[in-house]
Amino acid sequence: MKAAVLRLLRGIDVAIMDTQRSTYVLLVATFAFAVAASAPWFVYPSASASTLTPIGGLNLVTASVPFEPPFRIVAALLAAALFAIAWRSTATSFRGLARLLLVFWIATAAFPYLINQWAPEAMIESRMLFKQMDLVVEDMEINMSGQQHAWRAWQQFRVKLPTEGVAGIDIPVPEKWNLGLLSWSNQFFVMAEILGFTNAFLNFAARGWVFALLAPPVGLLGLYLAKSKPCTALRRDLGFAALTLIAVGVLLLGPRAVAQAYLKSGDFAAATGDRALAIDRWRTAATWKPSLRFALWYNARIGENRARLGCNECQLALLSQVEKSRLDDIVGEHALALLERAIAARPNLPAADLWRGMIAGEAAFDAYVTGDFGLADKLWHIVLHYIPTHPFAWYGRSLVKARLGDWDGIARDLAQIADIQNYLSFWKLTIRGQMLVAEAFAAYRSGDLAVAHERFSTYLTPERW
Repeated sequence: MKAAVLRLLRGIDVAIMDTQRSTYVLLVATFAFAVAASAPWFVYPSASASTLTPIGGLNLVTASVPFEPPFRIVAALLAAALFAIAWRSTATSFRGLARLLLVFWIATAAFPYLINQWAPEAMIESRMLFKQMDLVVEDMEINMSGQQHAWRAWQQFRVKLPTEGVAGIDIPVPEKWNLGLLSWSNQFFVMAEILGFTNAFLNFAARGWVFALLAPPVGLLGLYLAKSKPCTALRRDLGFAALTLIAVGVLLLGPRAVAQAYLKSGDFAAATGDRALAIDRWRTAATWKPSLRFALWYNARIGENRARLGCNECQLALLSQVEKSRLDDIVGEHALALLERAIAARPNLPAADLWRGMIAGEAAFDAYVTGDFGLADKLWHIVLHYIPTHPFAWYGRSLVKARLGDWDGIARDLAQIADIQNYLSFWKLTIRGQMLVAEAFAAYRSGDLAVAHERFSTYLTPERW
């Protein structure tokens, strides 16, 4: 009898402990969902909305993706539901909530893909900005030894432009959907180019998305702890999760697969000489994959076939000439002139300003490397007119100013790069350090030794920044 009573009391004690654990875990999940609802998920400085100030500065405007608010509303509702359950200790009576958390978890994991597929401007601008910043940091670090000599006054670029130009004009890259995508060597391409888990996304992903990923498993743990047979409930829900994952995968990847089918059909029609059908197929593909409209290679492909049908002065035919001049390394003002003719034929091109800025950036890089610093500065000014958030253009102008001895101008340009980098997650020592060195040089040249000493001392002690 005594042993039976002890077992009963021990069971009651364990049940109370499980209930308490469930309540505490649900409260943690509530907090995570509250953060996911209140904090942004993906933020970047908009190239189209940001502007240059009259004194040569930069007014940054933060952008986000249009389908972020529905996710945050659902996160807020889930936070309220979990808090109510934890407060009333009724977790065992909400069986459907666990499955709702699983669906939200899968949808949150698909958020990068949604940007990659349905938010072309956010995808392209964020990738362009990340790659540009990466090039700036890489070149600064390679040329670090030159900073002590009049702040890089005679520096040459050590970085090479990627094959797609100064990163951005050929995004999205062409895809080939075949069994080869299943091979291990292609998984990085699948994760980045198809599913959207790029370095750019991971740098601009904000606190809200991170907490949205963490909240569902914590909430599920709290719900399972309150059940008498948590393992049975988990097995049942895992089967539901597998079916949901397959359904969501088919639903999300379907439009992209249809776009690839139309592109392939268009390629076949072009190869057989039916260029009108090929153009029609390619244009239909952009309906299912909107980011194609922003890729110069895609528009150039249509333009080349328009030209072969006799329309040599059509807008897209001119774009094919722009692409050919880039591939033949005939960039500079010739490619820009061709691009302006194409834009004049139809001013509402979705990627007009992006292409103007990127082609001018390629030309400026080449001009600087060949020693035409005046032309490089002129072209970088054009870049910033169309893409104010272009880090390499600000960096290039600072190097031209170093040759002219404009120390205050150098510090201002590097300060713009530092402001842009605040949106990114990677380490900020290089750019901020170079900004402080430039400010120290500016103060020293103007005779303000106290400020020069303070700036350089700050540069040498990054742990105090």
